[in-house]
Amino acid sequence: MREATKASDLDTLARTAHSLRGALGNFFAQPASDAALALEDAAQSGDDAMARQALKNFEREIDRLKPHLIIRKRNNA
Repeated sequence: MREATKASDLDTLARTAHSLRGALGNFFAQPASDAALALEDAAQSGDDAMARQALKNFEREIDRLKPHLIIRKRNNA
């Protein structure tokens, strides 16, 4: 997603964000899913600056989600 953003490949960015949004739904990770939707929408709008900001927001939500996924994995191991 970073590479697509750097290359202004907003079609790839939108498709990837859409796919990740679906995957995040499996984890009931609503804030991260919402951030993926915002990223998808920003990429589809064609606005590079908005897409870059949306990617930063998405990455922040993923960083918040990671510890919960690690704990979940440890508890299921």
